[in-house]
Amino acid sequence: MGRRAMSRRIWILAVLAIVICPAVAASALAKGKGKGKGPSVRIGDNFYKPKSLKIKRGATVTWHWTGKSQHNVTLTQAPKHVKQFISNTQAKGTFSHKFSIKGSYTIVCTVHANMSMHITVR
Repeated sequence: MGRRAMSRRIWILAVLAIVICPAVAASALAKGKGKGKGPSVRIGDNFYKPKSLKIKRGATVTWHWTGKSQHNVTLTQAPKHVKQFISNTQAKGTFSHKFSIKGSYTIVCTVHANMSMHITVR
């Protein structure tokens, strides 16, 4: 292989690296936004899994519906100055919430009284 052919191949590889690397990085960053960036909780038929979480302040928790029944995510107990939240009652989809204040949180499904979980924010 001649010197010219080698230089051409190196040039082509350099151009490909310049074009492909930023596209791959942008795609990875886009996937990290919102859903899936922090801990996740699975919502099945009459359970949250895991039943308790310990997370850092500022973490976003995402709940994923996996069962067939309808459920919701409802905050019932939290530290002072925390605004209550409630997801839609649904059988499919996701719901995310960012926890900004340290303390203990109790989450329940208002459709199923025995379905609850606990989150500790450090």
